[in-house]
Amino acid sequence: MELSCLIVDLDVKREAPITLLSPENPTPIETVCLSNIDQTVAFPVETIFFYDAPPVKTLDIVEILKRSVSDVLLIPYYFMAGRLDFNVETKRLELLCNNAGILFASATSRLKLEELGNLSLPNPSFRHLILQTDGFKSLRETPVFTIQVTRFKCGGFSIGFVTNHSIMDGRSAAEMFENLAAICRGEGMKYKNLNNDRSCIKARDPPRIMFDHPEYTKLAEYTTSFSTSSSSFTSPLQSTPPISLSKPLKNNIFEMLSFTSDMIECLKEKATNKCSTFESHCCSPLDIKNKSTSFHELDFGCGKPVYGGPVVSGMDEFVLLLSGGNGMGMRGGISVSIALEQEKMEKFLSHVFDYM
Repeated sequence: MELSCLIVDLDVKREAPITLLSPENPTPIETVCLSNIDQTVAFPVETIFFYDAPPVKTLDIVEILKRSVSDVLLIPYYFMAGRLDFNVETKRLELLCNNAGILFASATSRLKLEELGNLSLPNPSFRHLILQTDGFKSLRETPVFTIQVTRFKCGGFSIGFVTNHSIMDGRSAAEMFENLAAICRGEGMKYKNLNNDRSCIKARDPPRIMFDHPEYTKLAEYTTSFSTSSSSFTSPLQSTPPISLSKPLKNNIFEMLSFTSDMIECLKEKATNKCSTFESHCCSPLDIKNKSTSFHELDFGCGKPVYGGPVVSGMDEFVLLLSGGNGMGMRGGISVSIALEQEKMEKFLSHVFDYM
């Protein structure tokens, strides 16, 4: 894939991150149980938004964002200033609302936005524009929410977020971003009814399996493999996610593919076995952002973004489905962001597009 510019270390100068705390953290410290699904998806989710230069040059997006987070957002979203913790007794991850804080960083770049080329294309070097959460010594030190504002030479800027999927899925994260944007515009929160109580989906102890689940039997081999790798994450001796869940694999390449509704139907017709639209695209773990906001309307007080979406993930054989294929919107098709090794990617593209 051709890119106009790959960002390198010298292109971005980041100031030392600061810690923002919730002004109204619950006392005593609250502990939030995480569901069985949450236990297996404790990986960072990286999202970025790019904006042209603000119409008012005196507008300081860094200070506006910083105050909005620390003074307002972290009151209802106090749990985002907490930390994941491994409970040795239950052998499960849980969210400790200890107000350890979120990390906020300001950065400058010697590049212009236009030098980055097509912002919608997968670009692993956009990781320079987010404050990553790998490298911490333990879970209790690792933030579940970080923000980085990067100002470019042209006056434009980017806002990079990192959240943790076990705490917040795509829809919840989108709502939090919309709330933050509304606060920055001086309008107050858009979504006010937050519910962080997950006890209703807490697994029974001891478990009671009342029905057959053949769908899991078919995936037994995969589940065993996945459990082996993820178990190291939930060990008290292993403080950070395994490399497959937290760091980009250096030999992976990234593609963003667009499929029209006709192309999807064609794939379904050519499949050996009858399959759904969903199955025609994937046979591996994936993340679906079905929140139809996924980010082009997010205005922090400086206008709508030039582009907003996920930073390409380095997870092995990870697929991200985004609404709208080839710019046709919700009803036209989908875009697929995928990371695979070179040889696997070539085979995948050959199998898919040879059928068209």
